[in-house]
Amino acid sequence: MTQRTPHRLIELIEQEIVAAGAARPWDNHRTLRPLYAAGDPADCVYLIRSGVVKCERRFEGIDQPVLCIRQAGELVGEESLLGSDTYRTNAVLLTPGSLWAIPRAAFTEAANRQPAIWRELAELIDQFRTCQAQRFQMLQEKGVEERLLCVLDYFAAVRQEREATAANSGDLQEIPLTQAELASLIGATRETTSTTLNLLERRGVLELRRRRIRYHHAASNPNPVAAVAS
Repeated sequence: MTQRTPHRLIELIEQEIVAAGAARPWDNHRTLRPLYAAGDPADCVYLIRSGVVKCERRFEGIDQPVLCIRQAGELVGEESLLGSDTYRTNAVLLTPGSLWAIPRAAFTEAANRQPAIWRELAELIDQFRTCQAQRFQMLQEKGVEERLLCVLDYFAAVRQEREATAANSGDLQEIPLTQAELASLIGATRETTSTTLNLLERRGVLELRRRRIRYHHAASNPNPVAAVAS
């Protein structure tokens, strides 16, 4: 999976909404801080400036939630723009970070004034759906280890591109996901995921830490199919 960083959408939001004083900063200095929960009024969409946000949606009869991860340069809470009065998902900031909270009315007013915002948003949502379809294909076609390496390689590459972490740590990328969250992303049990991670650690591919994984990006599958829900 390849994911286009929505530079034009970010630029338009900053020009038409943030610069006009219609957005408020939402800063977080600790891990696992809730952003919103399912059932809360869907009154804002958020532009992630830094940090990692976990979004999950639970369904009756399904043990593991449907999970996606959003990172710097992406939107979260876009369901507020799609006619929903309440959020259908839970969103938690996994790491310290900073976001712009944009009221739905302010976003809609700016987008009506500058239709390019709607066009860019439509492209981004279409991209999210394409990524989801690619993830389902990966779950059907790949083994657990390959799925795990695909997900780790994807997040390492995205963090390297968007947060320039490689400048500080060489090829070693810190990925703030737990083993349970990884299991949800790759469609495997937590036990199988834990066993596979331990095998990869013994092979020197990664290092396991509390609520995060240190991943040797260059040591991954040489031809990864980076497919993960977005």
